[in-house]
Amino acid sequence: MEENDLVFEWIRSDSRYMEEIIKLANKNSSTLGFLPYEAFYKHAEKDHLIACIDNNKDKCAAYTLYTIGKGRVKLTHLCVDDEYRGRNIAKTLIAKIKNKTDHLQGILASCRRDYNLSSMWESLGFSAIHERPGKSRSGSTLTEWWLDYCNPNLITLVHDKLIEDKIVIAIDANVFFVLADEENRDEYSRDAQALLDDWLTSEIEIFVASEMNNEINRNDDPKKRNKLRNRLGKFNILSCPKEDLDKFSKEIRHLFPNNLSPSDSSDIRQIATSICSNIKIDFFVTKDTRLLEEVEEEIFEKYQLKIISPLELIINIDELRREIKYQPARLAGTSIRKKSVRGEDIETLMDCFLNNAKGEHKAHFRTILRQHLSDPTKNDCCWIEKDADQGPMVAYLINRESPEELRVPILRTKKNDLLASMCAQHLILNLINVSASENRIFTIISDIYLEEEIEVFLREIHFYRTERGWVKVNQKGCHTACEMAKILRSSSAGKDGNLRDYLNTLSNNLNLPGIQSSFDVIAGIEQAIFPGKITDSLIPNFMIPIKPWWAKDLFDEELAEQVIWGAHSILALRRELVYYRSKMASGGLKAPGRILWYVSQDKGFKKANVTLSAIRACSYIDEIIIDTPKSLYKKFKRLGIYEFDDLVAVSKGQDKELMAIRFSNTELFKNPISLKKAENLIGKNIHIQAPIQIDARSFELIYNAGVLC
Repeated sequence: MEENDLVFEWIRSDSRYMEEIIKLANKNSSTLGFLPYEAFYKHAEKDHLIACIDNNKDKCAAYTLYTIGKGRVKLTHLCVDDEYRGRNIAKTLIAKIKNKTDHLQGILASCRRDYNLSSMWESLGFSAIHERPGKSRSGSTLTEWWLDYCNPNLITLVHDKLIEDKIVIAIDANVFFVLADEENRDEYSRDAQALLDDWLTSEIEIFVASEMNNEINRNDDPKKRNKLRNRLGKFNILSCPKEDLDKFSKEIRHLFPNNLSPSDSSDIRQIATSICSNIKIDFFVTKDTRLLEEVEEEIFEKYQLKIISPLELIINIDELRREIKYQPARLAGTSIRKKSVRGEDIETLMDCFLNNAKGEHKAHFRTILRQHLSDPTKNDCCWIEKDADQGPMVAYLINRESPEELRVPILRTKKNDLLASMCAQHLILNLINVSASENRIFTIISDIYLEEEIEVFLREIHFYRTERGWVKVNQKGCHTACEMAKILRSSSAGKDGNLRDYLNTLSNNLNLPGIQSSFDVIAGIEQAIFPGKITDSLIPNFMIPIKPWWAKDLFDEELAEQVIWGAHSILALRRELVYYRSKMASGGLKAPGRILWYVSQDKGFKKANVTLSAIRACSYIDEIIIDTPKSLYKKFKRLGIYEFDDLVAVSKGQDKELMAIRFSNTELFKNPISLKKAENLIGKNIHIQAPIQIDARSFELIYNAGVLC
């Protein structure tokens, strides 16, 4: 925290404080090492030198030097004069660096182990990730410390894939150390060791907080530290922004002893990380009796994080899964409708959606609403309601003033309402498609009063948080990786800081050699630029026939309007769903992949004012699973339209296997493509009694004809 007499400045090479900084470096050269004077000036020229100046004494109290490379910050020096220690100056210097470089991945620092500064680095939010021999003759050891900014990267894309349909747990230090000790297995360790059994690994995904690095670093035996770090490398690492970690650590501090041991401090940070990480942790698993008996209840009540023992997790795995996976009842016949907001509706919106908890003022909310309602040529303001007498569930405002952006200044949802949250999620996906169809490059949600579950959803569908709000890149149509890279790089021109760097990162990834054959990575990039498609990737493309009765419930809103009861509300609003079929004649279906849905003719829709015997939509294949009806129904009941008896009928027996296709991100075609037109486009006949695989060029021609005006 800055004090009145202390000022933090970015130092230029001609600054009068340069000599003061070099004097301070010389004074502490025994720990900092010797750096040529020219290096200080080079750092200053690059704006990589920050100093803390004591105005009263006109002297340098502290400074830091750093470099940038490989997508991260590397600290060269971090030095605080003896006279000024204990005043949080180092913390402020690190914060200044982070604020300026928050588009990067984090900060790396090296420090000799025998300097005994571990507690300082830990207090700054760093974790000890590695160590290596130093260059001193005394045989010193250098510890490498890492501060993660928690920005999205290719690892987060992998994590998103890993946790789908699994119970996600974080294990604490005592469980990790049991798992790491493969030689000594006894009665005490048996329950923890069972977490790694094959039958359980398909049900759970295990994460370990980055704080575990610091627990390992406290071990005095270098061989054991190395062994433990190698073992840690086999687990998913959980991290969170330093600001969030500090906030939640303070909130739960009162649950721990007054005099904290290093282990207590680590417990606090591990639980806090599990609470605020972008990865939704379902359970925090520990063998610590005090955490289980004295801390668990309040943590669960306040943060919905359940602290549980390994044994309890294992013996209650099915019940725990049901706890965290909501199985909604079908709401057949529910009328969900959109209504345009008028001036007289402002007070209703204020009553329903003013966010008092986050300190929003009525005047602010009212001003935004009136400002946008006054110009309906550029703005749409609507709410979504289930029944007219129950008031709005969702309210939103769309601004079309910018030709390349679809802006959403307001997006509010009714608190603690599942249907409202799902309506908002469905709306957001629609807005992305609308934005792309209008040839806009970005969808920007700038409302600072979003509900937490909406922010979580935005991260899931690859919105990127910037100073302007949550930004989603939405490209249109099919392009090669090279073409898309150029589009993204040109889109970054003139953009602010972290958004520009994010676009350039996507562009650079698309230019990586062999990226087209890296299925998971290219699929992740396609999600980031959705609904755009990379046509020269090796992601396979399929055409799947589906009856209109199933299509109306799964994805086809136009078909749903043709029947009196419409689609099942919950299912129609979901981003991901499951379709079942026989495992025979599957056409080589696999994930990841793309689906073109061919909706067949049906006598029940003869009078429907829609085009059937046509390709009507496109989706992503997320997963293909072959199993018995009972297993699949249990796993995917919340995502499918079939009842158990339907699955038995498809598989032709309870003990016979069938195929579940889990798919997401469906786009309904603006222009349904009849089978004859599709054949003309690709220049060959199409026989579609069962799924068929089509080549990339055929997919491109059909898809573009369906979505492009």
